[in-house]
Amino acid sequence: MKHIDVSWLHLSYLYLLLLVPVVLLYYLHIPLASRMFKAVARMTVQLMLVGVYFKYLFHLNNPVVNLAWAFIMIVSATYSVLQNAQLNLRYLLFPTLFSIFISSSLVMCTLMLFVVQPTPIYDARYLIPLLGMLLGNSLYGNVIALERFYNQAEELSQNSLYYLSLGANLNEAVFPWMQQSIKAALGPFILGMTTLGIVSLPGVMTGQILAGADPLVVVKYQICIFLGVFINLTLSTLLTLWLGLKYSFNEFGLLRQGIHVIDKSHKKKPFHT
Repeated sequence: MKHIDVSWLHLSYLYLLLLVPVVLLYYLHIPLASRMFKAVARMTVQLMLVGVYFKYLFHLNNPVVNLAWAFIMIVSATYSVLQNAQLNLRYLLFPTLFSIFISSSLVMCTLMLFVVQPTPIYDARYLIPLLGMLLGNSLYGNVIALERFYNQAEELSQNSLYYLSLGANLNEAVFPWMQQSIKAALGPFILGMTTLGIVSLPGVMTGQILAGADPLVVVKYQICIFLGVFINLTLSTLLTLWLGLKYSFNEFGLLRQGIHVIDKSHKKKPFHT
């Protein structure tokens, strides 16, 4: 079945419809209109550039270029996680980058070698979108885990000193914080999986169906994505927290000064994408 293309003229109707939320925000005295316009403009430009780039990337389909772009995506995801968690790159760049690289590489190798099995195995048409969905859906959970853990580490440092004084090592002293942080990171995603297909349909799944793909094939790909995201999120958060201990705590078991990039006396900014 041939999919229905959307002309730029017809797409402009949605841009005009943005005036509705703008008027409502103005009426409610909520100063978000300027940020919204900037976000929409940035989104449009970025997606257009990515669309053009992907057209040539898929046509070239060079293994070196594909892997280089995949690594750039992982580095960008790492930076985004630490920036939104408002943590110092100096201490946590390496453990976070290494953790996301290992977890996403494991899942992607499984997907490409044993599940999807494209020809060639490095096919950009599969490698790049699957990795993008894997990283994009894991970002929020990683931010939540890091925020929760290091906020607790700063606020409850006396508790860890108490356990350390009783003979516990650092891993044992911070283990309750690690449990709570991983639980907070995985909870929303697990909730989303329980309602998937009944309450909500993922945007990617909806897009593929609108493009004329077989619904059963779409469902199988969506299952692959969600299972992959859950595995990646669990591994990356656990590895990041565990490996980060060496870099974020000193030899006395105290959290290093400057681990947060903002003054903790001020209210933290909310997470943004």
